[in-house]
Amino acid sequence: MITALTVAVSYLLGSIPVAYIFGKLVAGIDIRRHGSGNVGAMNMKETLGWKAGIGVMVLDASKGAAAVALAVVLGGPLFLAAAAAVMGHLYPVWLRFEGGKGLSTVAGAVIAGAVFDQSVLLTALLVFAIIWFLFYSYFRDIDPASLTAALGASAVCAFYESVFWWLLPWLVVVFKHIQVLISGKHRSNT
Repeated sequence: MITALTVAVSYLLGSIPVAYIFGKLVAGIDIRRHGSGNVGAMNMKETLGWKAGIGVMVLDASKGAAAVALAVVLGGPLFLAAAAAVMGHLYPVWLRFEGGKGLSTVAGAVIAGAVFDQSVLLTALLVFAIIWFLFYSYFRDIDPASLTAALGASAVCAFYESVFWWLLPWLVVVFKHIQVLISGKHRSNT
């Protein structure tokens, strides 16, 4: 019962469309009609600037962190809470299941999970920073840099903890990215 409640509330936390709300309140715009149309921090940065992008990124990350904290307080597996928050961000009920890419939300969940083991946190953050810098330097694109760095940091957590549930939220995000790429390729054929 507690696990089901934790998962449901985590999904609802993740499904809060921060970029959409931020766009409406701050600039009176529907962020889905600007830039890439994505409901996330990068589109917010491209549309309204760095301050807005960073604000949305922090709030999206907070959704993942809050879901993990909720699982700690209520009980239930942290990875299910993290995965539910990510699914909420990717497929928010409030926006007809069309959400963002989930990178910030899952980063917040992974960092919050690592906080419970301080030795893992610093190593994971260092690995994240190194991989992100290398990939961004090469590709000049934040998406592959963030995704690869987050997978690397999650793998460090999994190695230290001897459990691979750290990778589950990222696998959800990877699936979403593959789905978007495939559907984009099919659209170009029509």
